[in-house]
Amino acid sequence: MKVYISTPINGRDETTIVEKLDGARQRVEELESLIRTKDKYKDAELISTFDSKVNAGFMEQPECDVLARCIRAVLQCDVVFFDIGYLNSKGCMLEYYAAKIYGKKIILYGDLF
Repeated sequence: MKVYISTPINGRDETTIVEKLDGARQRVEELESLIRTKDKYKDAELISTFDSKVNAGFMEQPECDVLARCIRAVLQCDVVFFDIGYLNSKGCMLEYYAAKIYGKKIILYGDLF
């Protein structure tokens, strides 16, 4: 089973894009640990925008290219997990609607508990 993790990047409180990316990467790591605590997902392949197989050279690419690769990754997953704040993120909302349109299982942060 493949699980895509969607968390806001540009909608974060940090001031620079480097700080935003570092904060979002750290959040993905926290979410991976949280998701792994659930028996159903302990052996799942967890994927995010920060995976090199999704977006190698993240900082050197136009946002539209990064988002296109994220949507492709969403469509290749069985489950898409949305973090707190996804409603305020354009990228997360693109991922959400792609997952919804293609009938992916959607899990919101609060649904894990």
